[in-house]
Amino acid sequence: GAAPKLGTRINMCPVDYVAGASVAIATGAASLGKCHHMYNPTAFYYEDYFGQATAYGYSVQLVEYDDWKARLLKFTQDKTNQSTLFGVLHIVLEDLPGGTKSPALDATNTLAAIQGTEVRCAAIPDVIGHYFSYLIKAGWLPPIPQGAPRQRELPQLEGSAHVIVRSNKN
Repeated sequence: GAAPKLGTRINMCPVDYVAGASVAIATGAASLGKCHHMYNPTAFYYEDYFGQATAYGYSVQLVEYDDWKARLLKFTQDKTNQSTLFGVLHIVLEDLPGGTKSPALDATNTLAAIQGTEVRCAAIPDVIGHYFSYLIKAGWLPPIPQGAPRQRELPQLEGSAHVIVRSNKN
């Protein structure tokens, strides 16, 4: 597959961090009335995400955005291709590079709220293997091809994985 070169930072925070920080904020009197941003201090970019996918065995070629967009359009025009992501296709075809820019966040209040606790924000490369394992198990990513070159092994998850979807049923 191919992925666009965007040069955009992704603010991915592990759910354990968000949950722990949320509890610390909610139970801390000094946090009342303040704005708290959840921000991962370890820089992680779109290119890093696809580099991690490659390290685990997926074949991903980074290409310029316009080239990627043309490939994606061609892929979607082939009626034999199916993807649950077709519903959000308009988002990536309009102006993905411009639309993925986000404002700088100030995590000062959050860091103050978690000071003295065991809450820490893991770097995404340290936990992303678990995300890939979950997405594969839940059926959102295809399994890594047998014999694919890899630099890292996926962690094994215990139990089952379920994707919760929203329905329009009342």
